[in-house]
Amino acid sequence: APSPSSDLDAIELPGRTSENLPLVAEGTVEGAQIVWESSDPAVITPTDPDHAAPEVGMDDPFAGAGVLTRPAYGQGDAEVTLTATASLGERTETREYAVTVAEMPRTAPDAGYAAAYFRSDDDERIYAAATTENDVFTFEEVNGGAPVVSNEADTTGHRDPYILRSHDGDRYYMIATDLCIGCGTSWGEAQSNGSLKVNVWESTDMVHWERTNGDENGAIPVNQPEAGMTWAPEAYWDDDLQSYVLFFASRLYDDADHTSGDGHAQMFAVLTRDFTTFTSPPSSWQNTGHARIDSTVQKIGEHYYRFTKNEAGDAADGLELGKDIFLERSRVLTAPTSASDWDADPQTSWQLVDTAMTTPVTGHAGEGPQILALNEGDPHNTPDGDGYVLLVDNYSAGGYRAFVTTGEEIAASRQDHRLSQQDGWEPRTDGLPESPRHGAFVSAPQQVLDAMHGWQEVEAVPSTTELAVESGTATATVTAEDGGDVAGSVVFSAEGWSRTAQLAGGTASVTVPEGVGALTASYEGYRDELVEPSQSEPVDVGDGPAITASAAARCVAGTVMLAVTVANRSEEPVTASITTSFGQKPEMTLQPGRSTTATFSTRTAETAAGDVRVSAEGEETIASYPAASCR
Repeated sequence: APSPSSDLDAIELPGRTSENLPLVAEGTVEGAQIVWESSDPAVITPTDPDHAAPEVGMDDPFAGAGVLTRPAYGQGDAEVTLTATASLGERTETREYAVTVAEMPRTAPDAGYAAAYFRSDDDERIYAAATTENDVFTFEEVNGGAPVVSNEADTTGHRDPYILRSHDGDRYYMIATDLCIGCGTSWGEAQSNGSLKVNVWESTDMVHWERTNGDENGAIPVNQPEAGMTWAPEAYWDDDLQSYVLFFASRLYDDADHTSGDGHAQMFAVLTRDFTTFTSPPSSWQNTGHARIDSTVQKIGEHYYRFTKNEAGDAADGLELGKDIFLERSRVLTAPTSASDWDADPQTSWQLVDTAMTTPVTGHAGEGPQILALNEGDPHNTPDGDGYVLLVDNYSAGGYRAFVTTGEEIAASRQDHRLSQQDGWEPRTDGLPESPRHGAFVSAPQQVLDAMHGWQEVEAVPSTTELAVESGTATATVTAEDGGDVAGSVVFSAEGWSRTAQLAGGTASVTVPEGVGALTASYEGYRDELVEPSQSEPVDVGDGPAITASAAARCVAGTVMLAVTVANRSEEPVTASITTSFGQKPEMTLQPGRSTTATFSTRTAETAAGDVRVSAEGEETIASYPAASCR
């Protein structure tokens, strides 16, 4: 008999995650209803009992479960236990899953751009480029002009790569079409019996790419048997669904044998949270009865803006010009489109706001659009940081053309005020990768750009540590050369004294005893090794104390004994006393340059960490000792 255990057996969750989890509400084997509980709902959300499908767009297949709130960078990971209860008829089974939620990643300001692309129908491999400056028109090829990933499986062709940074910035995902025209496949065959898979890789540095599914060369099936192809896959984060929406172009037939169908390309969408598992079957996203391919999306304000190619050879569905780019907007990313409509309600559908955007000024057909937000500091950006560049592949005329614009201009586009008919809508070609075909452009921090130009491992960023002392408080400020985050600890030290403090917001502070002498602060780096350690210049906090003290615990006959050593650093005899939690040593005289050790019995086999106090000539010195056990 069907058992809910089959659905629980099919659930595979990562031991450690930085992405929202695909906690399915319906089993994938027997269709059991699954409810999730979380030991820490503030870190991983449980199933929402009040979840309801939206009126417009795709539903959340996880019913509110699996959304992460990750610890801040430097706070460490969080451990959570998830409990899945699967119900099938009158049978119910429960299972627990231990998950480690990764802390947020280190972030740094974007300092340039990277690109990925293929070259031609005879060279369907992925190449990469990166800018030499924080200027979108300063690209140069990297990796010596060699391909950046291998392609030895499936069709062996990689086309139309798209790169997006993960929602929290941990990594980059690269998606590509599984298609090889240069292998002898005709364009007709490619659209009627093409691949149902997409290639997906991930990388933290855009140098070392690994398949998300762990298969060295295997693409991932995402399409349905009735589909003819899976072209130009891209993805975008959906704030409402808390998932990535992967969308692609495909022809759809009436059956799996592809014996009949309407013959036009349309756009489909699936959801993913990990780029390994995808919802199925794909949802219809754009089907106007006319061919559409190559959609790309950018959210500006409260609206999503979608640039798409009219694949028809004519002004299909009012799009004015075939084989060119048009623009639509909507408040709902996954809202379906059934017509190209200037009057559509963007609250519930996609409203057409521009068409025939590039051919009138380039003289050539355009495809593979991408809209890229310009970095702060890019000379082509606006003073208020609202700059964008639309890149379009003039596939029959030498590669990409770039149109610099603004978010305000994109958002203002309407039938009577079209973006492509405003002053300054002129294409640029200089400074872009040479002869790229349909590809991707993405912002990147300096650390990643350096790795790409050297085609090497990411190197730690130099840091500086500055120390200031005021009113008995020492504060260390640690700054990374690239202006990015710093995490970890700082050790404050002087002769005979030290303290360790954790960084918070780039600073760490401790209280310093009077007269501690020359004080330094040493940043020790962090476990991710992305920022180099550094040490401050010494700061004189006044003459050191006349005495120094240290404390250590040792075992004697199963009892913890505390040994306190006091040294006289002055040139005169001093009278000192020792106070501990286990007794006192009253006044004792120490000659200049001499030391003495006093031992105290804790009378226990275990003791917690603590401090001892040594007083001499009106000054007090504190020494710490660690926890100890003689068991």
